[in-house]
Amino acid sequence: ARVPTGDLQPRLDSVIFIDPRRDAELPEVPSCVGILAFSSSDDLELWDVLCGAAFLGNSYDLGAEGLQVKVMGVMRRFRNAEAAFHQLTQELPAEDGTGMQCGGYGTEWNAMKAILRSKFVSDSTMEHALLETGDSFLLNHSSRAGRDMSWSDNCLGDGNNWLGMQLMLLRDKCSGSNRWTDFIETAVDQCTGRPLHGAVENAWQNAVQNARDALLAQLEQLPKGVPLGCGLPAESTDGPDDYLDGHGLQELQAQQCVNDPFSETCTSRTGLYLQRLAGAGAPGPSPVSLLEACFSTLGTLVGLIAVGALHAVLWRRPALSISRLQMLLGSFGGMSILVFSSSFASPMAQPKNVILGNTIGGVAGVTVVEFLWLVGADREVWLSGALSVALTLAAQEKFGAVHPSGGATALCYACSKQLQQLSYVYILFPSFLGAVLVVLAGMVVNNLSPLRTYPQAWWFQLEATSSGKPLNSSLVSYFSKFAGAGVPEQPRSSLAQIGISFFGAFTAIAGLGLVSTYLLPLTASPHAEQLKAAFGATAVLVFGASMAPQAQPRTAILGSATGVCSGMVAVIAMELLGCGHMTWVTCSVAVACTVAVQELTASVYPPGGDAALIYVVRSSAVSATSHLGTSAAAGHDWTHGYYAFCPTLIGTAMVL
Repeated sequence: ARVPTGDLQPRLDSVIFIDPRRDAELPEVPSCVGILAFSSSDDLELWDVLCGAAFLGNSYDLGAEGLQVKVMGVMRRFRNAEAAFHQLTQELPAEDGTGMQCGGYGTEWNAMKAILRSKFVSDSTMEHALLETGDSFLLNHSSRAGRDMSWSDNCLGDGNNWLGMQLMLLRDKCSGSNRWTDFIETAVDQCTGRPLHGAVENAWQNAVQNARDALLAQLEQLPKGVPLGCGLPAESTDGPDDYLDGHGLQELQAQQCVNDPFSETCTSRTGLYLQRLAGAGAPGPSPVSLLEACFSTLGTLVGLIAVGALHAVLWRRPALSISRLQMLLGSFGGMSILVFSSSFASPMAQPKNVILGNTIGGVAGVTVVEFLWLVGADREVWLSGALSVALTLAAQEKFGAVHPSGGATALCYACSKQLQQLSYVYILFPSFLGAVLVVLAGMVVNNLSPLRTYPQAWWFQLEATSSGKPLNSSLVSYFSKFAGAGVPEQPRSSLAQIGISFFGAFTAIAGLGLVSTYLLPLTASPHAEQLKAAFGATAVLVFGASMAPQAQPRTAILGSATGVCSGMVAVIAMELLGCGHMTWVTCSVAVACTVAVQELTASVYPPGGDAALIYVVRSSAVSATSHLGTSAAAGHDWTHGYYAFCPTLIGTAMVL
């Protein structure tokens, strides 16, 4: 984004807000501080011109000289910081294990620090411009929610604003002061950007939210009709005054995006709410390579075969079969897809989220069922299911361990009388142990690929990170990946967000339960109740990680259809091979086929794996009854086809 030559003079008083560092002893006399908002897009935004701080954005063109950054030890030159950051984040470590990720810097946080040090090098014009920002709060404001949760304010104010944070830390270092450094240190770890002590409501995040709100309030006072969400091409103006006086306003208004929440054509709350249904404009995922799809398939097979083999061993033990101890749950299908697919780097796929999130699901499911039994409401399956999933999601967000399969684990227990015989044993077997097995399999298989490091981080009390020292052998390099890549943990949700998630998950599952109980008697059978476990994962995904690519409508519908079709194909193929009685092998094949197709069609959707696995289990149960000549087997073929449409696709659409 080009700004007029010589326009490196930030306007410190354009936007102000209450200083978050104000004296706690005199809160009734708040001091104020300026806000310098900027964007990192290729086009100038209104706040870039209003605050005169476009040079702080990563897309600011530094000219032919550019900036120099080391990439894997080799000095490279870039015209802007965005190009340098993209190159570093795409740079893979050497196959011989002699390098680190992110071009040798280990993490994106460290890579950005190196880029900014080069951009604002000592005694340069850019450093002087940075120092001219004085004591202002630096806010990287995004024009769209969902584009960048870490480095910007995510438009809504719930983003981390790491770019603004690093610029303020760098400014303090250049000026030799600690005006903002001391404040930042009280809320976040300035070496990683993550909140200290897992704080949910920390001072930094509150400052980001308040700064964003103050910026929007100031923008609303500008002349009506000025488009705020669409960029101003750099070639269309010679200075900020040409932009603010309305020059070419009609042309800019014609270009304004219909989804812009600041559009003058939509000012009511209802209109803004309806506009959100059109989406935030985030780019969709891309299909992975065939090699990566093969790794995903192999990992899924290994993970589920490990769980299924343990299930088969336990079930055949006379002493254990009395207690109906089992390991094969529908939720493990989605768990395997998260851990072994290209989503392995997602926060939801990391060990803490997988193990703790799934265990929380087991605890919530058992606790809710036991409580409703005490109050005499144990027959209300829709209520137990809705409360189980809602409490699971709320607890997961509270502990920073959102994991979709935890919702499926909770719903499995709430809907299955057979599983309820396990009582609190269900928390250990299979909720906890199954998750541990999948994580261990993920570490073994994912790290065989030179393009993968699993886990990305452990996120328990003490986190091991890569030391960055050269490794002497490929075997040592392989095992070193087990320590994690040192990726910082995502901020935890606020109490308000947890409340919305709880209400959304409860409403969705309760609605499905009421429909299946009173409108669709067929889906109220035991097999259909087990099928609804996939919707527990869907609810956690949609309400707990609504901005994730896996939670978007296209991915959900296509991913669900893929899971059902893969389950059908696996069952038919295994029956033709005479192996239909090996349920655990059929489950592994079904979920492996699901993840392969989802990877190649860019529709990775964990609940689709749940749907595939549950279909296999359901078919196995129906086939068992056919040997007895029961009436349940009579409609076997018809219910196969009905399964794909209702409740799989219909239920997914209802949750969405």
